[in-house]
Amino acid sequence: MGGCSTKIKLDEDLEKRIHENTEFDLEEIRLLYKRFTKENPEGVVRKEDFHMITEELGFKDDYFADLLFEAIDKEGNGKIDFEELCKTMSVTMRGKLDQKLDFVFRVYDLDGNGLIERDELHNISEAIFKMVGENSIFQDNDEVQKYIDKAFDEADQDGDGGISLEEFKTIAKSDPKFLQSLGPFRA
Repeated sequence: MGGCSTKIKLDEDLEKRIHENTEFDLEEIRLLYKRFTKENPEGVVRKEDFHMITEELGFKDDYFADLLFEAIDKEGNGKIDFEELCKTMSVTMRGKLDQKLDFVFRVYDLDGNGLIERDELHNISEAIFKMVGENSIFQDNDEVQKYIDKAFDEADQDGDGGISLEEFKTIAKSDPKFLQSLGPFRA
């Protein structure tokens, strides 16, 4: 991250694609690109750099940073390019509730099978609790886990042992405490 500043021109097709697929206007895209290429002269963010960025933003849990990285790196190539970053920023900063919940679901579905299992929800919740600590709506991790068990049982409407995307959206929209428990992903 950082280093020499190589001028990399923003490709017009990429600029157009990002504009069409995000909530950013062209001026914002150009400003983001200028900063992105200044900080990342290679044109990508690698996992190590991402850890430094997330730590600066207050995400001090490496496990959680890895989950975020993998959710953003849709190509699975170990790098986040400018387009991937813009799409994620657009969703998290300006997206509609359903878009944010789709992203959160991808982060929480650790094995990518289309369901969030109880242990996945516990692992994520524990990481978020460690990260937010005293700013949590819960007193301690035990309270978090009890709430997660209760919410999981309510959300798993078909009793298949996992929460589907639709079940996830239903519980998130109907239970304000569940939305608050999403930590940095509050919608």
